[in-house]
Amino acid sequence: MFDRRLFSLVPGLASRIAGKVACMWVNLLANITLVFTSVSLLGYLLDVADKHAPQLHVCIPAHGGCLDLMALINAYWFIGSDRTLIWQTLWPGQVIAVYLILFACIALIKFLATTLVARLGSSAAESVKVALREAVYRKMLSLGPSYAQRVKTADVIQSVSEGIDQVQSFYDRFLPQLVYAVLAPVTLFCVLAPVNLPAALVLLVCAPLMVLIVGLVAMRASRIFKKYWGEYTDLGSLFLDDVAGLETLKNFDADEDAARKLNEQSERFREMTMNVLQIQLRSLTAMDIVAYGGMAAGIGTAVWQYIHNGSTHLHLDFGIYAFLNGPMLTVAGALIIILLSVEFFLPLRQLGSYFHVAMNGMTSTSRIFALLDAPEPERGTQQLPVTHDSAFTLRLKGVAYSYADVASQNGNTGSIRKKIDEQHAYTDTLAPIYESVQTEESVPMALTNVTFTAGPGTLTTVVGKSGSGKTTLGHILNGSLTGYRGIISLESKDGSVTELANLTVGSLSQAVSMVGASSRLFTGTLRSNLLMARPSATEDEMMAALKRAHIDTFVEKSGGLDMPIAPDSANLSGGQRQRIAMAMVLLHDSPIIIFDEVTSSVDVDSENYLNETIRELARTKTVIQITHRLANTTQSDQVLVFDNGTVAECGAPADLMKQNGLYATMFRTQAQVESVGHREDGKRGLKYGKTVTAFGNDPATAGATGTAGTTGVSADASGLEGGTPAADAHLSDLQVAARLASTVRPLRSHMLLACLCGTVGHLAGTMVPVFGVMALFIATGNKVWGMNMSLAITLMAVCALLRGLMRYAEQYMNHNVAFRMLALFRNESFDALRRLSPAKLVHHGKGDLVGLVTTDVELLEIFFAHTISPVIIALATSILYIVAACALFNPMTALLMVVAYLVIGVLVPQLFHKVLNKAGVGAQLREETAQLNDQMLDDMRGLARIIHFNQGDARLRMIMERSEALRNAHERLALREGMFAGLSSALVVLFSAGAAFLAINTSVDHPVNIAFNVTAFVLFVSSFAPTLALSMLPGNLAQTFAAARRLFALQDEAPAVVEDGEKTPAFDGMTMMQVTFAYPDTATVDEAEGINDVIVPDDALATDPRSFTRNSLLAACVQMPHVRKPNEKIEGDVHGNVLSNFSLDVPSRGILGIHGASGRGKSTMLKLLMRYWDPQQGRVYLADVALPEVNAHTRRREQTLMNQETFLFDGTIRENLQLADGGATDQALMRALEKASAAELVKSLPRGLDTRVGELGSFLSEGERQRIGLARVFLRDANLVLLDEPASRLDALNEAYILQSINEMAEERDVSIVLVSHRPSTLRVCDKTLYM
Repeated sequence: MFDRRLFSLVPGLASRIAGKVACMWVNLLANITLVFTSVSLLGYLLDVADKHAPQLHVCIPAHGGCLDLMALINAYWFIGSDRTLIWQTLWPGQVIAVYLILFACIALIKFLATTLVARLGSSAAESVKVALREAVYRKMLSLGPSYAQRVKTADVIQSVSEGIDQVQSFYDRFLPQLVYAVLAPVTLFCVLAPVNLPAALVLLVCAPLMVLIVGLVAMRASRIFKKYWGEYTDLGSLFLDDVAGLETLKNFDADEDAARKLNEQSERFREMTMNVLQIQLRSLTAMDIVAYGGMAAGIGTAVWQYIHNGSTHLHLDFGIYAFLNGPMLTVAGALIIILLSVEFFLPLRQLGSYFHVAMNGMTSTSRIFALLDAPEPERGTQQLPVTHDSAFTLRLKGVAYSYADVASQNGNTGSIRKKIDEQHAYTDTLAPIYESVQTEESVPMALTNVTFTAGPGTLTTVVGKSGSGKTTLGHILNGSLTGYRGIISLESKDGSVTELANLTVGSLSQAVSMVGASSRLFTGTLRSNLLMARPSATEDEMMAALKRAHIDTFVEKSGGLDMPIAPDSANLSGGQRQRIAMAMVLLHDSPIIIFDEVTSSVDVDSENYLNETIRELARTKTVIQITHRLANTTQSDQVLVFDNGTVAECGAPADLMKQNGLYATMFRTQAQVESVGHREDGKRGLKYGKTVTAFGNDPATAGATGTAGTTGVSADASGLEGGTPAADAHLSDLQVAARLASTVRPLRSHMLLACLCGTVGHLAGTMVPVFGVMALFIATGNKVWGMNMSLAITLMAVCALLRGLMRYAEQYMNHNVAFRMLALFRNESFDALRRLSPAKLVHHGKGDLVGLVTTDVELLEIFFAHTISPVIIALATSILYIVAACALFNPMTALLMVVAYLVIGVLVPQLFHKVLNKAGVGAQLREETAQLNDQMLDDMRGLARIIHFNQGDARLRMIMERSEALRNAHERLALREGMFAGLSSALVVLFSAGAAFLAINTSVDHPVNIAFNVTAFVLFVSSFAPTLALSMLPGNLAQTFAAARRLFALQDEAPAVVEDGEKTPAFDGMTMMQVTFAYPDTATVDEAEGINDVIVPDDALATDPRSFTRNSLLAACVQMPHVRKPNEKIEGDVHGNVLSNFSLDVPSRGILGIHGASGRGKSTMLKLLMRYWDPQQGRVYLADVALPEVNAHTRRREQTLMNQETFLFDGTIRENLQLADGGATDQALMRALEKASAAELVKSLPRGLDTRVGELGSFLSEGERQRIGLARVFLRDANLVLLDEPASRLDALNEAYILQSINEMAEERDVSIVLVSHRPSTLRVCDKTLYM
């Protein structure tokens, strides 16, 4: 039923669970003592009506000596004229003092036991959570980046948060309750059997039926719960994918479709949840019918035994318990059976209500342990001492690699997810797909017979077309990929040789460093990122590394080493990320360094600087450079030319050129890229619209003016830690409750019906023992409400049946409303994200957002299903109970009910609420959970970096610190919940004692109403269930209201732009008119170098754009102010503006080039054209209409943008392409792929267009992802195409092909293309080039 390994994983877990069960048992004993004590207190009253009254001699301290009990009662009871004498005689002060002490002790025991139950349960459960988080994280470190072959990242995030919470609930609630549910009936049977064995046996026989029901339902529901959890994690994965790619979705006007699909997934999850709920409710209904039916049967048996002179073996003839003596069953004994029959079934009913907890806990446990049991890549055990002056020669001989081999080695023979798709295939650059079993036939070799040597003091450059295995080689050398064949050895200066596969992870991370094209930085500060590379680094060493990476000036202007790094490095450009990542590698100072396309996102000057640094490193270290740029190979010591996973050529650049082989062909091809220049004259050249406002209609002068640049990233870290803003933190709990309640209005009829059913159900449950007492008194000849025996027994049976049916109806309707509300909140949350995207989402942690739409939304169920109707039910039943007490001619008991309900249902919750508000536990729990989710996502995305810098233990410590903070907060909340639950229980004891004394007092005045008064007492003590539920609401709602505030904050956050325009102009170019723009104080700067440059139209430089060169550009600009020249340092805009008084005309036809160094505002300009933001000054126009007035769908149909980083969704190539055109045929898709030079790639895949690309396109190489993104743009058929570095990750041949495709697109139709690039060669296809 559960994995016993958890007990070994968490030392002391069994003892804590046993301690909780022991405290629960003590609480039960206290309840038993309370019943016996209460009944004994009422003993004189019961004996008056009892035809089986015991003839005992009892010692009355007030009079001394022993008197016949009935004689004593007959002597004093009816002296009604002197009620004081009756009290002093039958309930003297000493006896009352004993009772008061007993009641106080019982109340104290229940308070302490209830508090300890909560504390021990929370301690056990939280220990499980902490241990599992540590185990999962360590497993992720052991699996490495290959974990994505087995489970999606969102699954991991949900497993360490919601999944582990489900496990926690299993060990906190279900498992102790399971043991207690067995112990309690046995204990009660042992107590009741001496009172009356037949009645005890009837109660005991009914108990196994409830256990049988739980078992049968569990067997049936286990598979459904697996599907349920699968749907839940799928929902989180889909949400994470959609949120991460929301910018892409909006650019292609596909966000509404994504929202629809998410809503459908949410609805499927709701339906699955309702299916699970119905199974649970059917079991609870059956259990309630059995429980209340068994209770009625036990009570009926006790009454029958009383009528037929049933025997009792309980002989208590001393002190206050003298009234419980035999030999025949007395009214007192029967009353004990009636009151304890409720306790007999309560533990089993509670166990049934935890059924979903058990199923979720077991399902989560099995999923987590399936992950923990996953085979790990083989790791070496050999240590390799590495110092700052270490040097190693790298020797590869016959190295081969297949992703299929790795899938087989890792035991990847099936997915732990609920869906197992058909077999998928992938190219040499794809990682194994977790949904399938890979075979040799379906996966080509990524590397074959790779042999070369790279030594210290040499620069080895690896070139080849996209997908030829270059990055695979780098990942093998740095340990990200394991399971290679052949020999890779590291030879030290002393001649010792070590096989790379034999090295420990720590030794390998010290020996080899790698920086890639898409380098991951972690949320925090620049300092914290740099210290990952070398924890002992001083500030001077860190600044020196930044200087060598040519990023120091930017850092100094952006807050220094403490400059914030936003989630996903959203406040940095691609080039800045690359240079910081390079600084980390330089700081790490490994003897072997691999650079994989580190200059793909930087300008020519920065590329030259970085290449100088690489060559400098190569003087003393073993350096391998992977690049598409053949110009970077000219100063290499050796060049490896990869072709389809093999080393086709190897040698010095000059020698390879002489061989006139593949390298020479590639070199000439790259040189020929420049020949892919401007189209033939007269073929759809540049054309401006009729309403050019920036420069007039003269094509000779149309271009751009103004300044560009920024002063860097703001040092204000506001919003950089992720999480939703606290915009609604000022809302009081009452306001939050009112706002939540307002959303239920459309379903208020369902909620009211649920309240009606709940009220009837609770009344029915309460009246079972009440009608039982009435039947008992009828048997003594004392009728209540003139009821006869058959009617009382019938009503008792009807109430037992009604309780089960009404509970089903109440819970079904409550949860139906609740789950519809949860689906609504998910949909509204995603709609809010759509409004905020993309500008306002860059500082929302994605892990937090996943938790927001899953865990936070799920927490709202407590309000919708367990707060609204319980409050109304408690109010309604309280009124009806008070009316019933009055109907029993007992107004004092009714008054006591009013006081008790107000104290327990109003004052205690108010006090509890104040304590929780002062502690701020709920908000702290949600905040800590959000930060934990963010860090887990951050770490999973950057797991390779963590492993390579050997920082797994350090990052784990951070996770554990957050886990401990969560644990402490949970335990504080549990302790307070336990204390207030104990306080409520203690108050119930005291109020019950008061009700007993009131029954005596009223009976002294009116002896004929004894039956009514005792019935009123039973009604009183049986009526607290709805009120007790209210007393615990503050604890239940602490996290719910905190979650609601977070959701409302997200929904209420103002977007950067409001897209409510209605105009639909035809595309006739765009204009930016005197635009000034600076990013808000949350530092969402995507490009920031702190340089303020002029945008120069190339018309002022050369009449023929094909004659464009950087030197001619600078020569022509000598008369223009603030033109940046080589090595010239220019201070940034003192106002921090990215663009100042900037004007630009975008043509209605033709290709406009934008050239400039990193950080000049090029990408910002494109985003303003796409209306990510509105400028602070100036206007942006589409045709002659200001962008805010343009209908958003119209604008998105007219425009399309390809960013520097291509985002691919976790689906197939077909699904990713059809974002651009949902109705595109396969022929149209292949034409677009052909234009993007990706058709052959797709055709080579066994599943072609239906090949899955993995999370973030991880099954494809950088270049392949870029080509798929370009194909998507070509398929869009927009009138304005914005391309931001479209060929930065491509080899020369593919770049040439794509440039030709851009030319062809411009020739085939009237389309405006804005092409942004660092490289002049890429811009030769442009009709006009502007320099920023």
